[in-house]
Amino acid sequence: MPTTLTLKLKSNAYSQFLTEFRKADRDQSAGHETQVTYTDDEGASHTYFFRSKNFSLIAYAHNGARITLTDYNHVSSPGSAGLNDFIGSLKRGGSGGTNMNADLTRVVTLTSEAARSKLVERLMREVISDGKTADLNKLEVVFKDYNHVAKRCGRLDVNGQYTPNWRPLEKDDYLIYFRGLGAATSGARDASIVNEL
Repeated sequence: MPTTLTLKLKSNAYSQFLTEFRKADRDQSAGHETQVTYTDDEGASHTYFFRSKNFSLIAYAHNGARITLTDYNHVSSPGSAGLNDFIGSLKRGGSGGTNMNADLTRVVTLTSEAARSKLVERLMREVISDGKTADLNKLEVVFKDYNHVAKRCGRLDVNGQYTPNWRPLEKDDYLIYFRGLGAATSGARDASIVNEL
C-alpha cells in the first residue's frame, strides 16, 4: 500500500511535507510508492507517484488515469518560475504524455529535488513565502550532480543507496565537491553558480 502525502504550498505546511516525504523515502523498502496529492484552489486534486529510494517520479494522474513515465531526465533549459508557474505545472503535470516536460521538471523541483537538497528547499520556500522567482537553469547543475555530490559526502553509497548518515545536501556540500574538481574541469564554474544561489 502506498504512502499518501498532501502537498500544500504554504511555508510551514510545505516544510512539513518535505519532512514526511524524506521520512517515507528513507524508511520504506526500495520500490515502495509514495503518492503525493496537490489540491488546487478550485478543489481539483492532482496526484503524482514516486518510487523510493531517491524520490523518483514514476507516474502522475491525468483525467482519472495513471500515466507512467518512460523517462526521468529534466528538460534542458527549464527557465525561471514563480509560484503561479509552479501551481500551473502541478495542475498540468505531464498533460497525458509519458516523457518529462517543463511542467514535470517544476513538479520534481518542488518535491524530489527539494527533498534531496536543502539548497533547493530554501529556494522553493522563497518562491512560496516571498514571491520570488527561481532560476531553474542555474539549479540544473544541482539536479544533475546530486548523486556525485551525495556519494562524495557519504550520503549515498557507491550503489546509490542511502547510508546511515543520509540527509539532504547543503550548499556547502556542493561547493566542497565542485571546488575539489579543480580548474581543469567545470568544477570552478559550477561552484560559482552554486555560490550565487
